[in-house]
Amino acid sequence: MLALLGGLLGFGVAIVGLWTLKASLPADTPRLADVHMDWRVLAFTGALTILTGFIFGLAPALQSSRAALSETLNSGGRSGAIPVSQRLRSALAVGEVGFAMLLVVAAGLLIRSFWALSHINPGFRSERILTARITPNESFCVDTARCLMFYRDVLDHVQSSPGVNGAALVNTLPLGGRVSKRSLEIEALSPSAEGVLPLFWLDVITPDYFRVMGMHLLSGRAFTRADESGNPPVAIIAASSAQRFWPGQNAVGKHIKFARDDEWRTVVGIIADVRAYDLQHTIPDYIRGTVYVPYSPKSSLEDGRVPAEMTIAVQTSSDDSQVGGMLRRIVTGMNPEVPVSELKTMRSVVSEAVSTPASTMSLFVTFAGLALVLGVVGIYGVLAFLVSKRTREIGIRIALGAQRGDVLWLILKEGAKFSLAGISLGLAGAFVVTRGLASELYGIGPMDPVTYVGVALVMAAVTLLACYIPARRAMKVDPLIALRYE
Repeated sequence: MLALLGGLLGFGVAIVGLWTLKASLPADTPRLADVHMDWRVLAFTGALTILTGFIFGLAPALQSSRAALSETLNSGGRSGAIPVSQRLRSALAVGEVGFAMLLVVAAGLLIRSFWALSHINPGFRSERILTARITPNESFCVDTARCLMFYRDVLDHVQSSPGVNGAALVNTLPLGGRVSKRSLEIEALSPSAEGVLPLFWLDVITPDYFRVMGMHLLSGRAFTRADESGNPPVAIIAASSAQRFWPGQNAVGKHIKFARDDEWRTVVGIIADVRAYDLQHTIPDYIRGTVYVPYSPKSSLEDGRVPAEMTIAVQTSSDDSQVGGMLRRIVTGMNPEVPVSELKTMRSVVSEAVSTPASTMSLFVTFAGLALVLGVVGIYGVLAFLVSKRTREIGIRIALGAQRGDVLWLILKEGAKFSLAGISLGLAGAFVVTRGLASELYGIGPMDPVTYVGVALVMAAVTLLACYIPARRAMKVDPLIALRYE
């Protein structure tokens, strides 16, 4: 009966929980719209719930069936059956605390990681920046001159519009989910043994891009309108890429060359690293560096063509919706067949990048909270039962002169044993299990001592608080009433 009632309650919680999860998870979560209550899952969990009730009721039932009539009568009618063994009750309480400890440690690590991630400097400005994706078809840029002229006219019209402080184009927006790759030959760098050239993330930009996005030029110069002709070809390298390929040297003045190109590009500047791939990484693991080139006839991708799809970033001082509408009107007025999509602010782009680790953290925090409640209830239940079975003993102790504080310490000491054993078990499990969270963490490691110590102290305080309620009950035992039990 208890299992059935608990299962019905859990079914209601599951309905609310599923709705909450679907509302809080990122919209791009795979197959999120297909998630629903499945009758086979409900049947399985329902059967498991009933089976759990039978299994955990089996031990006390067996002991009750073996109880001698004289022992039952001698118990004074205080309980209708002999309880399950103290070791089993204690083991369950310790296991609950240990499991709660493990989940709370994992949740603590994710919380600290999320805090560090949400306060990271992505390397660009996110305030008052509106972005939109301009996506002409591929044939539009077969004529390179036509493509470049179209985008140059779009920029000129946008920059001259009211409420716009600057505008620029880029083929891959930071944190936008797109990666543009290009193999590069590095001057004076010997090729690998396999003859494979290093793969770079290629950002094709217009001259005002760094200023609009608030990116910091560390040395050298930024691009100018003169560089848009492609003669001579130039490039700007990210700081980490410069350090990787020219350690201890000034990369400005060095030369690189696109694969299958004939001309060397001169590195004219070093730009600070930007969190372009996600908030934890500037580039994917398989890419060796980042290079910026001006949008020109020589800014070709791997297929040999200049980028057709570009993202415009607009630094605005007016309402975003007004600027967005203005942007759509400008592009449509110049070419009705060129769509404008993915209209969003850089602040929302950054928020979306944080949403996935935030949802993972929320899930762990929820499970950790439930486990903590179960652990507290387990310790409370065991101690409350012990107090009820030791009522006569406690009454005799008080009658012989024991102080209320002595009784309080007696019960708290029992609870502290369960708490310490569970916390130790949970710490040992966390040392092993949280290693699997290493890829989800930023700024801290899976063995972060602050998290482990902090969670251990919180768990000790919470479990001891659960011990206090039955301990207070024991302190209030009346010796005369207790002695009348026999």
